[in-house]
Amino acid sequence: MTPRNIIIILIISVFISDCFCQIPVDQPEMPVMYKVTIDPITGYDSIIWYSSTEGLVDYYAVCYSEITNPSQPYILSEPIAMVYPDTVYVNQDTESGTYSLGYSVIAVNVLDENSVVQSVYDYPDSTVYAMAVFDSCEASVTITWNAYNKWKSHIASYRIYQSIDNAPFQVVAIINVEDVTTYEARYVPENSNIGFFVETIHEDSIRSSRSNMVMIYTGMLEVPDFIVGHSANVGTDDNVIIDFTVDPATELSEYKLLRSSDINGNYDTIATFIQHDSRIIFTDNVNYTSGIYYYQLVAINSCNQDIQKSNVINNILLTVTNDGMLNQLSWNPVEDWAGETERYILYRMNMNGTGQTDSILLNTELTHSDDVSLFFEENNSYTGRFCYRIKAIERDNPYTQNSVAYSNEYCVDVTPGIRLPNAFIPNNPGGENSLFQPIFLFQPTDYEMVIFNRWGNKIWEGNVPWDGSANNDPVSEGVYIYQLKVFYPDNTITLTGHITVLYR
Repeated sequence: MTPRNIIIILIISVFISDCFCQIPVDQPEMPVMYKVTIDPITGYDSIIWYSSTEGLVDYYAVCYSEITNPSQPYILSEPIAMVYPDTVYVNQDTESGTYSLGYSVIAVNVLDENSVVQSVYDYPDSTVYAMAVFDSCEASVTITWNAYNKWKSHIASYRIYQSIDNAPFQVVAIINVEDVTTYEARYVPENSNIGFFVETIHEDSIRSSRSNMVMIYTGMLEVPDFIVGHSANVGTDDNVIIDFTVDPATELSEYKLLRSSDINGNYDTIATFIQHDSRIIFTDNVNYTSGIYYYQLVAINSCNQDIQKSNVINNILLTVTNDGMLNQLSWNPVEDWAGETERYILYRMNMNGTGQTDSILLNTELTHSDDVSLFFEENNSYTGRFCYRIKAIERDNPYTQNSVAYSNEYCVDVTPGIRLPNAFIPNNPGGENSLFQPIFLFQPTDYEMVIFNRWGNKIWEGNVPWDGSANNDPVSEGVYIYQLKVFYPDNTITLTGHITVLYR
């Protein structure tokens, strides 16, 4: 057995038998601790002390204690190192990043191979152990640490160091109150590796002790850079279908849909939902033509906070009034497109049984007068009903392709023109004016005609031209009374008058 092993065994036996309470004549003085500090980069602990009485020290024994509960007494370990003549020891096998460690240094005097004497041990100096907690909802990091135990009442300040993504550490805060051992770093950048450590400054302005470095990754779900509202179109059940696009790079999936009847008014939440697709289409079960509705889609983060909003999108409400041969159209704009309105297209359907639709290119005006007198032709196939729809086209959308939006369809009936002769010749050899029939400028759905004689007796009825007969026999020349009912999709017109029957 080597002398060094003998010395270590003797020191350990002294710890076990509490021999530190004895004070031999050759006992060295207790070393005075200068400081204990941690290198935040390497995690190594440095223990520095003043030398004891010269000539009576053969070794310094460095011991430590795990301080997991500051209210519990320190229990020193067996020596972890034998040091001489240096008064500095660097512990590379440390757990200072897990809890606070308390270090004591004992001076040892070797009397012979069988006996040693040592100084009494002092209350340990503790490392400063820092912890950090990341609050993604507040985008903050809270750092807490224990005060350097041997410097209590002599601590001048604490310095908080921070490094973001391996950048050099910089002081971000100085706390001049000894009892304050917590600091909140607010508005930290998301998805970054952030390191912190605390430096305790002694009131002598010379000594300082650094804590372990604590690393935090500020991982937050990727927030959408944009949410674009495209349109609020009419659905098959006359409800409103709202269309949005969300930044596909987002990691959020919870949204709420807001609605208001005033673009600058109060918005109510009408739905909350989970959606993972970048295209979000929602049906609002309100009647499309009951008003102008404004919608906004809001992304919600994991803290139930509104984190990103779309532009406001609204329905286009078209109204049409008839004034003689003019149909007057008006509509509201899309107020808050991500881009701007480039133009409108007016679609007009002429009800002639072919479903033909005309398109009229408009600029950005919100009204239009449609002259339908051009459709007046005798014996044409038009019904007199005109249906309209507006298409709005966007330009310069900075996020997605340009949007299009459609209004509701609005139909009006132009007052039909009906012409009736006041006489006809059933036996006209040329066939001209040989039938009594109405002439329609706009074709009705159907009509019914009844003929009465001068005494008010019904002699004929039908929905075809009258050939001047009653019960298949020609009527006498004279004046007769007619009653005509004309049926259109939205109204019925009744006309009465006199018709004269002539013969050649």
